[in-house]
Amino acid sequence: MPADFDADLDSPFPNSPFLAGAAWYLGQVICRQRDSVWLHWAEDPAAEPGSHHHPDNPWSGIPFTHQPHRRKAQAIDPTTELRGLVRHGDGYHLRDILDSVH
Repeated sequence: MPADFDADLDSPFPNSPFLAGAAWYLGQVICRQRDSVWLHWAEDPAAEPGSHHHPDNPWSGIPFTHQPHRRKAQAIDPTTELRGLVRHGDGYHLRDILDSVH
């Protein structure tokens, strides 16, 4: 696997142009096809516990897609989804990610 595609990177932010572009593209497809929006809650160590910006919130500090107008909608981190796609191998496809967003 080329060095600039690191599917096992532990950081929430991709460090390669290829992965960053692929994550952006997947997020855009989710937004357009599943009526979602991009969100980013900047992490703030001084934020109150339980708030969107508190460091303990798993969604603070990363860009993700969400359907805030729908009940029980799930947030999607496109970078994590792409890493999972690589880890799951041949039986898992991009359409499976899109189909999982209701």
